[in-house]
Amino acid sequence: MNDGNIILGEYEQIAALTRQMLEAARRSEWDALIALERDCGQHFARLLDGSVVPPEDDVWRGRKAALIRGILDDDAQIRLLVDP
Repeated sequence: MNDGNIILGEYEQIAALTRQMLEAARRSEWDALIALERDCGQHFARLLDGSVVPPEDDVWRGRKAALIRGILDDDAQIRLLVDP
């Protein structure tokens, strides 16, 4: 797997986890939410370790941007449910 696919795979995992976190928050399953948040953090740590180099490709960047937008949308909804 090339570096670009590794990075997108991490973002896809984060996106899936944030969707699960949103569902857990909707069901008030706080322990599950915390566990999922921990898993999500591990994927973010892999992205930030700098060991993979992203490609300079517009299609790749577009896919990454779409994943990040989805993650941020889910995160905003989670915050509305969690924060008073």
